[in-house]
Amino acid sequence: MAYSTDQEITGELGLNNCGIQTIGGASNHRIRKDFTLLYVAKGHAYMSKNGQEIHVQEGQAMLFPPGCRQIYRFDAASENINMWIHFGGS
Repeated sequence: MAYSTDQEITGELGLNNCGIQTIGGASNHRIRKDFTLLYVAKGHAYMSKNGQEIHVQEGQAMLFPPGCRQIYRFDAASENINMWIHFGGS
């Protein structure tokens, strides 16, 4: 059985996973079962929510609710550091 961090959390607030990474030019196009809070610590990203692309700059964050397609990309020409947390609950 394969392990997945994409799990629906029922009941109280729960953490699926979190982390920090330095990336350049990465992108994502997935739908998750939990909330995702993505914080841009350095650099900038382009994130799409409800069909609208938003330029997320250093010090800003984007919250993706469960079932929302997470579309974001980071500029390959600059160093980008992002932090994320996947969580859920009711």
